[in-house]
Amino acid sequence: MMKIAIFVSHRIDMESKCIRNPLYHHMRCGAVDDRRENIKIAGDDTGDNISDKHDYLSEFTVQYWAWKNYDADYYGLCHYRRYLSFADQEFPIKFFQGFIEEKKITHWAARKYNLCSPKKMRKEIKKYDVIYGMPYSVTKTPTRGSVFDTMRKVLIWHLNVGFTDEILDTVIALVKERFPQYYPAIIKRMASDEVIGFNLFVMKKELFFKMCEFQFDIMEQVASHIDMTQFEGNNRRIIAYIGEILYGTFIQWLRDEQKYKMAEKQMVLFWTPQTDRIADKSELKRKVKNFLKKVLLKVSPTYRVLCRVEDRQTQEFATIKELQNVNEKFNQILNRLELMIWLEKPVFPENMPQVKESFWRSYPSADGKLRTVQIANMWMLHRMKELCDSVGIRFWLHGGSLVGGLRHSGYIPWDDDIDVGMMRNDFSKLKELLNDNAIYKIQEVYYTSASCRSYRFMRRDIVTNAFVDIFIYDYYNPTEEDIQHDWGKLLDLKMGLARQYITMMKVHGIQPRNETLDDKPSIKLHLDKLIDMWCKRISSKEPTDWIAWGLDNNFENRTRPAWWLGRIFQASDIFPLQECTFEGETMYIPNNFKKYVFTEYGIDYLDMPNDINISKHLSIYFSKQKDLDAIEALILDEKGRGEWL
Repeated sequence: MMKIAIFVSHRIDMESKCIRNPLYHHMRCGAVDDRRENIKIAGDDTGDNISDKHDYLSEFTVQYWAWKNYDADYYGLCHYRRYLSFADQEFPIKFFQGFIEEKKITHWAARKYNLCSPKKMRKEIKKYDVIYGMPYSVTKTPTRGSVFDTMRKVLIWHLNVGFTDEILDTVIALVKERFPQYYPAIIKRMASDEVIGFNLFVMKKELFFKMCEFQFDIMEQVASHIDMTQFEGNNRRIIAYIGEILYGTFIQWLRDEQKYKMAEKQMVLFWTPQTDRIADKSELKRKVKNFLKKVLLKVSPTYRVLCRVEDRQTQEFATIKELQNVNEKFNQILNRLELMIWLEKPVFPENMPQVKESFWRSYPSADGKLRTVQIANMWMLHRMKELCDSVGIRFWLHGGSLVGGLRHSGYIPWDDDIDVGMMRNDFSKLKELLNDNAIYKIQEVYYTSASCRSYRFMRRDIVTNAFVDIFIYDYYNPTEEDIQHDWGKLLDLKMGLARQYITMMKVHGIQPRNETLDDKPSIKLHLDKLIDMWCKRISSKEPTDWIAWGLDNNFENRTRPAWWLGRIFQASDIFPLQECTFEGETMYIPNNFKKYVFTEYGIDYLDMPNDINISKHLSIYFSKQKDLDAIEALILDEKGRGEWL
């Protein structure tokens, strides 16, 4: 029997699900740095390995381990949340990168794509020399252009690498020098408008070994030609992106040879691969059975009596108060059971919106340090609203704050900051209003990692990390009927700004995550002129029928829906502003708030997010006791100015 091994690369910072199938060999990428205990998944840190290079090679450390340490007739690679589909049918694709989208890895989803069917997979794989992920056209994405243009933009947007042309030219030159047989293929691939990527494949041993020799040689050479010390954190993954280009080049070479049997398969993207549920049906049944036993023990006096009679123990009858507590717990458990139906059923009941609202309304609020931070930031929002209302300045809740207002009538229980949106002309009025204010100010912050100028409303006289983030919007005149294409043009402008921004910051040696530049007035002046120049390119002085995300805001992250949905709105989507309650105070929200939230997150505001219970800023801004002391001092001072919270 042909030996088939498809290696699945798993992250070490996440407990991701393992689909049970003997063809899949689940491995931890970068296991040498895994500090977790009692992990059953094998690691890439045994035998001949490069596990210590996972920070810039990503899943290629798993591929290397398979190449050097495992013997099979067919080798494959996929990822903890990206798999090749072996279904007998094709499914509709909405995601611009060519993926079929699924929320979670469940037993039913795995069966849908034949991922739990080794017999069917084996039969299909043996028909071909190579199976690879279906390409997608960049003409349907915000990047557009050729593969060369797309990879250049990806490196800038995703990794903040500002000299991509030189890097890509180096890759092409190295291929020509060391593997001339693949040179026509990489030229053809770079000029194409069709991306072959994501390192999802199954291929015969001979071809797999050829590809590995090619990829790892060029990646090593590129790393030696680039000063890797200039890259930090996620930026080091530039070598892995180059490996992905080489993968597409090798597939192109196989195509051009015209002597191999090849098949394209659809790719499945599971947005939430974490192990909050399991993909094995028998294990699911066991967990459900244990869960129901616990439910009965909590809510059914009869069941408890039967259990105790069986154990030859006596039981006293519950008091009326205890029965009331049991009834309250029973209602909470019913809500959780309804939530299970919501997350698992493909067809939702008619009252599902009410079920979701009920679940979120009963979700526990924040407490402890997080709640203290929330209260401090809420004081800032309260004071800013007082000032804005006094002179007719309009703003609205944005991002997580908008979701919190709609869903929780206040903060999302794990959120720790406040975001608002504001038109540029209103923001100019607010800045002018605060010029002579002795207590509050607008602080400009220059993020080197996001190539942006950010704005915060905060205290002038108390040094603290309590503030309101302000995001600027501009009146805008689209140049195309297709708003998504117009959004792509705005991103192209932002890329131009980012390149100049990064260059200027590097020249002056400014590397921190954020910097006020108050002690560098000349640099601040140069950056302000640069950003203002680019912002004027899209901003209309007079109100128009369209409103767009300001170019000086945070750089769009291509993993977020805003990157590909297009953050251009009709003016009627924003105005007239509506109202909602936020922490007991009336706040403003966009007129078409459902569209606004969907454009930001790609889901309805009542749907389950991916980052539940993750507080993003606590560890950054409030890790030291002095930070908390400053927050508490601010709260006391604000209370002294007039009770509110």
